[in-house]
Amino acid sequence: SVFKFSMIGDIADVDEWLHPGIERREGEIQGVFDFCSKSFSALLVGASLLLLDQTGYEPDIVQNSKVQFVIRMGYAGLPCIFGPCALLALHLRYRITRAEHSRLRLAASDAATKAPKNGTQADADA
Repeated sequence: SVFKFSMIGDIADVDEWLHPGIERREGEIQGVFDFCSKSFSALLVGASLLLLDQTGYEPDIVQNSKVQFVIRMGYAGLPCIFGPCALLALHLRYRITRAEHSRLRLAASDAATKAPKNGTQADADA
């Protein structure tokens, strides 16, 4: 979750470089991130509840060992597996260094000064 806030600015910089003359769209990018995050959270909660139901969860009683195992895996096991996988994917696929970011900002700035300031893609493409 910490990486998301840093990535939004980088993605906005890339977007500005790809679409010179268009107003920066950090708000749209943030909206997409939030929509995806909330959608996946809702799906995971629903899947978790279905899984607990399938393993025999009963409220207000001591749970059997199968249910306890599923709960433990949900709280600790899966995050311990998927957290490092996500970090590895970020490390392998998200390769923007300070030098690359500076070059990108300079290129976006140069492109923005040459592009029309109407704010529409059709005007920028013309």
